[in-house]
Amino acid sequence: MITVRADHGGGPQHVFQLAGILARRIEVCIACPREQPYWDRYEKIVGPARMIEIPHRALRPGALAKLVRFVRRERIELVHSHGFGAGLYGRSIALAAGVPACHTPHGVTPAGGLGGWLKAAADFALSVMTTRIIAVSAGEAIQLRPRCLGRSRVVVIPNGVPIPAERVDPAVIEQRPLRVVHVTRFVFQKNPELFVAIIEELKKAGALDDFRFVLLGDGPDRAPIEARIAQLGLSPHVEFCGAVADVIAHFRRAFCLLSTSRWEGLPLALLEAMSVGLPVVATDVVGNRDAVEPGKTGFLFDVTRPAEGARQLIEIARARDVWNAQSSAARARAEADFSDTRMADRTLEMYGEALRLKSRL
Repeated sequence: MITVRADHGGGPQHVFQLAGILARRIEVCIACPREQPYWDRYEKIVGPARMIEIPHRALRPGALAKLVRFVRRERIELVHSHGFGAGLYGRSIALAAGVPACHTPHGVTPAGGLGGWLKAAADFALSVMTTRIIAVSAGEAIQLRPRCLGRSRVVVIPNGVPIPAERVDPAVIEQRPLRVVHVTRFVFQKNPELFVAIIEELKKAGALDDFRFVLLGDGPDRAPIEARIAQLGLSPHVEFCGAVADVIAHFRRAFCLLSTSRWEGLPLALLEAMSVGLPVVATDVVGNRDAVEPGKTGFLFDVTRPAEGARQLIEIARARDVWNAQSSAARARAEADFSDTRMADRTLEMYGEALRLKSRL
């Protein structure tokens, strides 16, 4: 498995969950940057001899050559890359070593502007060297197939998370202020400006004192967002926690999860929130809409309408029966459709399909 990030984020966490289960059944090696927290976590799963260091989000010929030698020396039978940058490495070394390449994009960047169109063109070209492309949601599969030569290469394996024994405390709905958790990276994709706009709308509606927003995560745009929050006089209602090791502990004390993303694959934070019975209020984009059943496990709102998101938060807060029903339904949906064991089982099946297909060529 290859990832060009081993810091905090959904991609590294996905690799950690998948490798943790698969390493009990097959031999797994991992290529990633030597950064925390995931280098050490990966090493505990596979052992130091099956780890190989590559640069953080950079394609370098020396690293590529080192990976090819590693694949040949370890007699690796299949390469699975995670994310766009890792996909450049994965498809290249698989071609050089003559083994199948599987790739999980973890979200499709919209085709717009020079960068977006270049990525779309690269996706199409690299698909020729890819045995299987894994969409983490049905919505993502629809986006991926036009970018792929041979749409049958795309398979859907929904993301999964561990289902904890404990659930959110039902008493949270009675407490004020209600804790709204927002798990994010402060980057364009996660749309932190929309988060600020929603808080402003709550203030206009006279409902802001009912809520306290807990932000988990970090990123290059954090400082400007913190400054904006302070400038608007909203700091008493917002808690910046930075990157945290245990988001589940925050979810168990929360009222709901808020997501403001512009696009997603199938976000792990959303599934983790549902796994403890937390309703979700999220933008109506691919990934979010693949998990949230509007009115049943939470609500979806238009990414251009912060007032709609604010209204949905108020609606859940003022109706205990709605919160209770959505909490139960969210937990049930996570158990049925988004467990990590289900994801790993399907991935292992897909590896077998890819190997059989390669052997026939």
